[in-house]
Amino acid sequence: MNDYNVKQAAETLLYLQKNGLANMDKLNTKVSESQTQVEQLEEKINQNKARLNDIKEMQKHIGTYNKTKAIYNEYVRQGKPSSMYNENKEAIENCIKAKQFFDQANTKNESSATKNEARENRQMFPSINELKEEYARLMGENNRFYGERKQILNASKDLLTAKKNVDMFLDTIGIADNTAEKITKQTTNTIAKTTNTITQERLSDDSDEQKQDEKHKTNKHNPQSNKLKRQRNKNAR
Repeated sequence: MNDYNVKQAAETLLYLQKNGLANMDKLNTKVSESQTQVEQLEEKINQNKARLNDIKEMQKHIGTYNKTKAIYNEYVRQGKPSSMYNENKEAIENCIKAKQFFDQANTKNESSATKNEARENRQMFPSINELKEEYARLMGENNRFYGERKQILNASKDLLTAKKNVDMFLDTIGIADNTAEKITKQTTNTIAKTTNTITQERLSDDSDEQKQDEKHKTNKHNPQSNKLKRQRNKNAR
């Protein structure tokens, strides 16, 4: 195993320890749970999308019905004369389509009630305010679901990467067992040594950066010293 792979394994171990995933059973369970959560959220999102489309369709027919119901009611009151139908054919037909749409919607929502009970309880259509409130609520839910799904997908990406790295490392050192004990004492000790090396390298890098910052601050706050250095360099030439 080369240094890069060992360092990669060490970083993975640190990630697993930080997230309480010290064995493969826990890691696999977490990956499975994340996938299930994403599927459940997508199902809710799709259900809300379908209902949002229904609401848009209902709003369209409500608008049509409100615009044409006066003409249609007068047409019916007069006994449905052909002359009036010909003069207002489009409005009358549109009103009939709107009424049919809501009749079908009510039919789908009927339960085991008798036809007479269903007819008495049937509403022509919900109020426009009710539809607006429901639409806003569903949009808010979907926005929240999208955010939750994004967070889970990001976490799942890290989990899958960690699982891939662990599988690769265990395969490299010849551990074939697929149980929770795959991460053995040998694995942990090997990675721990490299983890310590990585930590020391980071501390060294931080120390070098700190020295550079201090040197920069010193030069910045001692302009006289910088002037003397420039003069010496000039005389040397």
